Amino acid sequence: MKNRTQYRTETTLNTIEKTCNNAPYIPCKKRGNTLVPVIIALAISALATIAFLTQGANLAMDNKVVVAQNELARIISDWDVAKAAANNDPTGIPAGFITGNNSTYNLAMAYTVAQAPATSGGAPTNATITYQTESAEACNALSIKIPSAWAVISGAPNCNNTATLTVTLQ
Repeated sequence: MKNRTQYRTETTLNTIEKTCNNAPYIPCKKRGNTLVPVIIALAISALATIAFLTQGANLAMDNKVVVAQNELARIISDWDVAKAAANNDPTGIPAGFITGNNSTYNLAMAYTVAQAPATSGGAPTNATITYQTESAEACNALSIKIPSAWAVISGAPNCNNTATLTVTLQ
């Protein structure tokens, strides 16, 4: 049989629990662990943040590839116009046609002048444009976007698994 003190304690606890559930502004001692759900929520939030940051980085790289594609198309078009002005002689285009670090990636671009054949029966050396990108992945994406079907491009642009794109012009 319960004594009077035990009965009062149980009754008081039941009353407090009912009061805590019905009145959220009364400070109550809740039973249970709230740390585990908070840790789970933080973990899910961290994973989502990493996914969004990765997606944003990929979008930034894709944007730079498109801008670099347009830049290379303009350079190749300018080279074709300069070649036509030099009576279709690619050796007449000066070495300073492309210089500096003024590319989309703020990395070096270079132009190698076409060379006339050393002997009368020899083959000429084609002009080349080397274009630096920030990664081999960006270079490969850019090389796919430069069509090798253009009349002024000799062969397909390639990266050779580096961050440097080489375009051979004819």
